[in-house]
Amino acid sequence: MRSRTGYLSPFLLAVLAWLSAASTHLSAALENGEVVVNAEPPATGQTSTAAQSIALIVVDAPIGSAALLGPMTAIDHRASGAINSAAFQSFSLATSLVDFVDNLVVNAEGIATGTQLIVEVGWTVNGAVSISSPPQITTRSRVLLEAAGIDLDPDPEAPPPPKQSWTRDASNFVPEVSDPEGLVTFEFLVRAGTPQPGNIRLRTVAGIQCGGPGSNIFSSYLASASADLTVDFVGATRVKTAEDIELYRWTTAAASALDYGERDDDPPATPVLTVGPSAGGPGFVNLSWDTMIGEYYLVQATTDNSGWGPVTEVRGTANPVSIDLFQEDTVLAYRLIPQFGIGNPDSSPRRPVLRITKEAAAMRVAWQTNHWEQYSLNEISANGIATPLNPLSGDGGVHWFDFTPAAPARIFQVSATLK
Repeated sequence: MRSRTGYLSPFLLAVLAWLSAASTHLSAALENGEVVVNAEPPATGQTSTAAQSIALIVVDAPIGSAALLGPMTAIDHRASGAINSAAFQSFSLATSLVDFVDNLVVNAEGIATGTQLIVEVGWTVNGAVSISSPPQITTRSRVLLEAAGIDLDPDPEAPPPPKQSWTRDASNFVPEVSDPEGLVTFEFLVRAGTPQPGNIRLRTVAGIQCGGPGSNIFSSYLASASADLTVDFVGATRVKTAEDIELYRWTTAAASALDYGERDDDPPATPVLTVGPSAGGPGFVNLSWDTMIGEYYLVQATTDNSGWGPVTEVRGTANPVSIDLFQEDTVLAYRLIPQFGIGNPDSSPRRPVLRITKEAAAMRVAWQTNHWEQYSLNEISANGIATPLNPLSGDGGVHWFDFTPAAPARIFQVSATLK
């Protein structure tokens, strides 16, 4: 009953939707590439509609420079409900659930079989909500797309795999919160060249609630809400190692026979890194290299010429860059890892760690900067007042300021904000 490409026939989908209406646990039995629809009945009261449809639409969409093509069914479903005084309802609920599970195998150049990889898969998502009700009746309409990479490690102490969600939520008592629609990407955990049962799970939910806690029932009322969600599969858009090193030459295959795509771009060329003395003196080391727009550079260091650890990252400018780092006696060498993109857009500022030294008759305050942060150096007086001394834009290197002491003790503070 399933086609050679892993799609379900429209007839079977309709049967599944009818059979699964009384259960919420069918997802555990999903096979690779199968789509199961589950419509939950209302908790109480009466629901006007709880319908869902699966449209078998083939989509061919290129993504970025990777030139990927991927066909898959489009998942379309709706949940809607209403309450009214004629039915003496106090609560009405409708939920539509769609599950999709697949198994993805990735082969990447230079990566051994079994290596943990993170694969970014793209879907185009469109959601809509509609609410109509008097203020005394609470209504809520929500559409949700959730994706998770199934854990491949039997160790119970292992960290969870990547998991993300896209949501659009609205009500008549809470302002709407929505993420951008369009291309949405999720990351999944896989093992290179090793088939695993269902290492990709996609779950979509469209649900509504009318009435319930917070509703004020009066003599005559009518309230309704609806939620719609459409999801179109695109393909794999990015592959990287678990250590966040991006890969460029890779192919994919899926047990469902879906075409997740392949990428064979030329990786960015690693520029020549020059390591030399710093103008700051023996406590610092200077690194310089040529950069390109559209790339950022991970700076790594080694203390044993085998393992490499992160030091900082620098955004490309199409010009040579020169940064200073703290001189660490244990570091034997530095290297660059070029990456496409703009680097880490951290969601919160990091607390700067200050190093204070005495340089001849001056005092030096130094700290490691991040290229996505802006800094303000303040001097704190005895009464706790902060006096701004110097603003600074971070570039990924170490920066310092020298001051001539004018009092027996001076306290400095560096504050960081996002650019």
